[in-house]
Amino acid sequence: MLLSVPANVQEYQQHKAAWGKIHQQISIDPTQREELKSDPVKFLSQAGVKVPDGVKINVVEFDPNNLYLMLPPVMSIQSGKGQS
Repeated sequence: MLLSVPANVQEYQQHKAAWGKIHQQISIDPTQREELKSDPVKFLSQAGVKVPDGVKINVVEFDPNNLYLMLPPVMSIQSGKGQS
């Protein structure tokens, strides 16, 4: 499975199942949680998730006193596509 936005329902279901399994693992196994935090690309690769070259993964530990807001990409008015 490639780490990307699902293109169709079948791909969405595959992503959902894979992420559910990963979430369950890191929720109950402190060792795997630490492995994900220390080397997310390696951990995800071992879980069957292919991370594209050059993609950096930031793992953030849950903290009920902090909220995180991820901004969408800036959209180009002409093309309607995100800018890199």
